[in-house]
Amino acid sequence: MKRIFQITLVLVIASVLVSCNKEYEDIITDTGLRGTFVRNEAGSISYYNDVDETVTADFYKSVNGADLGAPFSALSIFGNKGYALKGALNDQKVETLDATTFKKIGEQGNFSHLTDLTTVSDTFVVVAQGVSDSENPGSVTILDSDDLSKSIATFKVGQNPTRLAYSRGKKVYVANTGGGAYPDSTVMVIDIDLKQVSDTIVLEQQDGVSSPKKLTRPVDMVIDAYQNVWVLCAGQNNQSAGLARISYGTHEVKVFKFGSEVGYVGKGKGGLAVSPGGIRVYYVNDGMYAMGINDVQLPEDKFLAEDYKDLVFNAIGVSPSTGKFFCAMDASTGAKGEVYIFDRYGIELEKTIEVGEKPRQIVFVR
Repeated sequence: MKRIFQITLVLVIASVLVSCNKEYEDIITDTGLRGTFVRNEAGSISYYNDVDETVTADFYKSVNGADLGAPFSALSIFGNKGYALKGALNDQKVETLDATTFKKIGEQGNFSHLTDLTTVSDTFVVVAQGVSDSENPGSVTILDSDDLSKSIATFKVGQNPTRLAYSRGKKVYVANTGGGAYPDSTVMVIDIDLKQVSDTIVLEQQDGVSSPKKLTRPVDMVIDAYQNVWVLCAGQNNQSAGLARISYGTHEVKVFKFGSEVGYVGKGKGGLAVSPGGIRVYYVNDGMYAMGINDVQLPEDKFLAEDYKDLVFNAIGVSPSTGKFFCAMDASTGAKGEVYIFDRYGIELEKTIEVGEKPRQIVFVR
C-alpha cells in the first residue's frame, strides 16, 4: 500500500511539473531535445547540446535537408510545436516545426509586415503586424495553431508593434515601437480569454514634482517573478531611452532613464533577459548590466568580467536550468556569428561557440 502511494505521488508531481512548465514559451519538457537554440536572422537555427557541449551550426538544415529561408525574424516554442517566422516583409511565411525533432510539419504563407510571433497555448499563436507607413497603426492577430490560415481575432494596436510578451495571467503585451518621425511610447495589453484590448499603458512616470519621465520606442520585454513587465526602450536622438517596469495588475509605471551622456547604443530586440527565478533582469546598452527587480535605480557598474564588460551583444539569454549566460554577437571576421557562454556569475568565460550568421535570439529547451 505504501509503495502504491509513493508511485502515485511521483506521478502527481511529474504531472504538476509538466503543466507548470507549459506556462513558459521557451521551455518544453516532453521532447527529446535539451539545450539552447539560436535564431540566426540570415536563415538558420543553431543548436548547442548542454549535455555533451556539442554545436550544430545549422541544425534545421541537418534535420530537414534544406535551408530554412531568410530573413528569419522570430522563433517560438510551446509544447510539441515550434513556429518560425521567415521571409521578406511583403512575402512572409510561418513554418510549423515538430519541437521534438525540429522537422518541418507545415507552412502557411500570405503574410506581410509581420514583426513578431509568440505561442500562448496549444491552441493559439499570436502575431504582430506593422504597416508600410509607420505613421499608421499596426495590428495583432490571434491565429489557430492547428490551421494558421484561420484568424480568431484581430486588434488594432499602436505604430509598428515589434515585440510580444505573454504572461501567465493570459495577457499578451504589445510593445509599440513606432518608427522614423513617429516614435511610439505605449504598451498595449490583450486579454486572451476575453479577446479584447484591456489597457493601453503609456511609458511615463508621474512624480508630482517635475515633468513626467517618459520613454519612447519600446523594443523588448521580459516578465519577472511578480509578473511585472520590464520594457527596454531605445529612445530617439539619445533621449528618452531606458527601462520601464509595469506593475502587474495596476499597470503602474516606474521609469529608469539612461543618462544622456551614453543614451542607448544597444541593438534593440534581444537585448533584455531575466534570471531563472525572475528576480533579476539583464540588459544590453554600452555593455551588459544586471538589475534586481526591487532596485530603485539603474546599476552603475557593468555585469561581466573586465575583458568582456564593454561588448554590445545582439542577443542575450540566461539558461533556466544552469543559470549560465549565452551572449550572441556577429563575428568580427567572416559570416558566422558567435555565442559567448559565461558561468552563472558572469565572471568566467567558459567557451565561445560558432553559430549561424546574424544571431538574434536565444531560446532554451529543457
